[in-house]
Amino acid sequence: MMTSVRFIPWDRADEAIPAFLTILTLPLTFNISYGIGFGFISYVLIKLARGKPGEVHPLLYVAAALFALAFLVPALQQ
Repeated sequence: MMTSVRFIPWDRADEAIPAFLTILTLPLTFNISYGIGFGFISYVLIKLARGKPGEVHPLLYVAAALFALAFLVPALQQ
């Protein structure tokens, strides 16, 4: 898995930060879906913050919203 890290465009923050967060979250949470979810959410949020919403596929918006909902619902139920 780590051999693919060399293909990440580290000079582009809007691509590198979500990839780094995904790589970091996977081992810290011991949950692959949490890592992917945080990566999706951060990618969408960073693209929106940089004013590039057209670079995000519409299905990624849906996936990021569903991941955010899956993370927030258990927190709100407590």
